[in-house]
Amino acid sequence: MRIYTLNYCYGNNYGAVLVQYALTKVLGAYSPDIVSVRFEPCQSPVEVFCNRIYKALTNPKIALRYVHSLCNHFSTKAKKEALEKRNYTIADASNLEIFRKKYFTTTEKITLERDLCKITFDKDDAVVCGSDVIWGQGNESKNIGAYFLAWVPDNITKVAYAPSWGRANVMGYNTRTKKKLTACLARFQAVSVREKSGVRICAEFGRDDAKWLPDPTMLLTAKDWGCIAKIPSDTSPYVLNYIVPYNDAVDTAVCLSAFAEKVITLPDINAECVWPTPEEWLGYFQNAQFVVTNSFHGIVFCILYHKPFIYTQLIAKWKHYNDRLYSLLGRFDLMDRMITEETYRDKIKIAEIINKEIDWKKIDEELSAWRNEARGYLDKALQTKN
Repeated sequence: MRIYTLNYCYGNNYGAVLVQYALTKVLGAYSPDIVSVRFEPCQSPVEVFCNRIYKALTNPKIALRYVHSLCNHFSTKAKKEALEKRNYTIADASNLEIFRKKYFTTTEKITLERDLCKITFDKDDAVVCGSDVIWGQGNESKNIGAYFLAWVPDNITKVAYAPSWGRANVMGYNTRTKKKLTACLARFQAVSVREKSGVRICAEFGRDDAKWLPDPTMLLTAKDWGCIAKIPSDTSPYVLNYIVPYNDAVDTAVCLSAFAEKVITLPDINAECVWPTPEEWLGYFQNAQFVVTNSFHGIVFCILYHKPFIYTQLIAKWKHYNDRLYSLLGRFDLMDRMITEETYRDKIKIAEIINKEIDWKKIDEELSAWRNEARGYLDKALQTKN
């Protein structure tokens, strides 16, 4: 038996590669042969150029990043010296590729949706899609069949493990798209989603049996992640500031000014060509005293590592992505750890969050029960293949 997986793990994103790492570990209980489908839709040079121009015009932070990249191209040596002083690992996207090659078995790179049909299956094989926002509307406008496994034969088991719709409702989908999504979802043997709102969306498309399950990264324990985490060489107390810079969020300056400890800011991997390895990234979370972040997986690892945190709410056109955090925080009764557009300047509110203790025992009990539900789901979905 072979299990194929399909998600976003070939993008330059920490959460994406760690999702696949966790999924590989978990699915290994059902089959020793886990293959990650390397689907990277291609774009022509003109499409790439137009897409970048559009992003730069609609988001000043992205435009600034492009300018910085151009300047850095002519000042590599100076950049290296500056980053060494800031204790950053000097690397590029090859760090993530090295991680993928070390831990994942992959197919040849597939760039066209129609070429997915060239993958050959044995009758006992299965395909698992998820997690991450693979069912987002923007993505599906170009590859509506790819991430809904329309290319997988009828006789092969199809399982959705906690994919995200990236939204809280079905507004914006036209009638034709809704019909296609309904037909695609009907072919799955089992459907689960990462956000509570996703259950309702699946029901809109005819799947009222969808389960709300944890992101794959939460199926592993802190001890499991500790097996690959690399602790920073400087272990003096610090606050970790991990902010995805081009996702507009409330300002963290007031939050960070409340701490006496030093602050370590991790650059987002798409912000500049320098970032820690995934193992080092995990180590920064594992060793932090406190975390300030607007990242979904940032919060996931705060929960796993028992790190007190502040979530800085996304704003402007990124607001709809808050739903994934509302779902996660709500599950563990942690909504009061969030700073909003109304409260990010409120020093008293920030101090209350910093000083409020988190009932980790209660959270661990909830997470353990949720993990058991996820294992039961996978057992039922894949038991005929085991």
